[in-house]
Amino acid sequence: GSDGLLPITSSRRGSSGLVETNNKAMFNFKIRTADNVGKNVLHSLRLMKDVLARHHEGLKIQIKPQEWNTEGVCTEALLVCKWGGWLTEAGEKQSTAMGANLIDRIYGSEVTRIPRYRLNVETNNERRVIGTAVAVSRKLVNDPTIDETCCTVNEELLGSTQDAKARMEAFAAEVKTVLHSHTPNEIKTYSHLPGIPAIINCPVLPMDRRSPFGALQTMHDMLQELLKFLPTDPTTHLYRDESVELMKRRWDNLATSFYQRKSNTYDTTKIPDVFDYVSYDVCYNQHIFAPYDMYPLFTLAETLSVFTSDGEFGLTTIEKRESASLFATPMLNRIHSDLHEMASSGVIPIKTKSTGSSPTTCAPTAAEVAKPVKSSSSSSTVPMRKSMHLYVTSESHLVGLRNLLYYNTVDPVLRLEEPMEMHFLAHIVFKVYRYPPTQQPHTNPHQQQSSNPSTTTTTPTGPAAEDGASQVAEDEDRFQVEVHFSPGVDKNMFGIVQEQHAEYASVTPMIRIHNNLKLSTLRQIVAEYETLQRESTDDGEDGTRST
Repeated sequence: GSDGLLPITSSRRGSSGLVETNNKAMFNFKIRTADNVGKNVLHSLRLMKDVLARHHEGLKIQIKPQEWNTEGVCTEALLVCKWGGWLTEAGEKQSTAMGANLIDRIYGSEVTRIPRYRLNVETNNERRVIGTAVAVSRKLVNDPTIDETCCTVNEELLGSTQDAKARMEAFAAEVKTVLHSHTPNEIKTYSHLPGIPAIINCPVLPMDRRSPFGALQTMHDMLQELLKFLPTDPTTHLYRDESVELMKRRWDNLATSFYQRKSNTYDTTKIPDVFDYVSYDVCYNQHIFAPYDMYPLFTLAETLSVFTSDGEFGLTTIEKRESASLFATPMLNRIHSDLHEMASSGVIPIKTKSTGSSPTTCAPTAAEVAKPVKSSSSSSTVPMRKSMHLYVTSESHLVGLRNLLYYNTVDPVLRLEEPMEMHFLAHIVFKVYRYPPTQQPHTNPHQQQSSNPSTTTTTPTGPAAEDGASQVAEDEDRFQVEVHFSPGVDKNMFGIVQEQHAEYASVTPMIRIHNNLKLSTLRQIVAEYETLQRESTDDGEDGTRST
């Protein structure tokens, strides 16, 4: 309630527009007395105090510079309190189950784990991403003591989408325009876009609101109705000890920010938040909303969210190709490098005639499972080449990688229904095999159902791969890559009692979207997008071609 001094690092705006730090300084700040402070500000401070007292996981306080004077010194800052990033109980169970299923599908029921030294795990720096990687890895190597030290944080490869920021902001504006269409001519103009027919025909919409804009109006009405059913008793128990006031605040903020009354428009970037909020509270605070049927809101939010999330990366094939090339090409290049290294390492199993379209699954030998391999020149243990690379990242990189595979002009994969929402534990898998010298690779590019899914960039290991090193000099076309895709966990929690959500919300079975992608072809796809990446980098800030 009085003037104060807060020791922080003074900030100046750098030439890049980012904040750069220099010498230590005392940052002057002033909090008005409780008599003069606005109700909203005072309420926010009290909520922050409540959060700090509860010691929520991932808690951090940030001061974000907002205004600078003519000398470039920060004069106004935004105080932010953030927390979260943990895995929920269902997330822990689902990640563990996924690790177990991958082991079973790759190696068979006789193997319960892979050697730790054969697994490479890389993530971005998000807590929830690292937590997911740890949970999956624990089951892959069958070691519950594994912690985040098993992960290598690779923010450059798996973190930023900054290079595509201008385009993605432009696409978000396009999505907003499309979703505000309501006249017959406007609807006809956009009806060809994947996802729009599903919005117009969403069963929860009244007949007089069968348009994208009508869907936004209906969602707003549903949110306003939901606010009436939020708890008022401060002793009400909520998941993770969330206070009743915090629950009310997050829902009220979402409902308020979704609709801009002055312009009679809607903030379509909030649609995925509505879907996530409904999914979360139905899963963990189901008892609170018993009197209110949240299923219509869930249905509408999911339908709108699928279009919104996919449209963020472009509405046309050209847009999707260019935006994905800017931030996902390095990931595809790394995957090709992993597969090429595996092809040169002698850990690639042979695909024989007897196995047909389902490759031979080879388990590690007993010696491999028991201990690392010894160097022939010394008694120290040396790391063996990896047979499984697990890259765990956020949705944006996975969507980008999928779009690179979908829309390449060299050898596109089987394109599934569009748009397709990606949920928790969505994954793309690359598996490499080789043909024996007497068997020519056959052309069978697209298989509908995967009988043997695994995790991103994997090769089964074992006796059948022992002579693989001698194949290094073989034509690269002898190495075959299978590509699989799963949209992740089915998030429809309705009709399931709360205690069983973790068990019932299982990962959607994988679809084989390419059965015979040659390594040489994958290298051509990478080269195609590297060229497009260089060309797209020359674009202007508004995302238009500068030439």
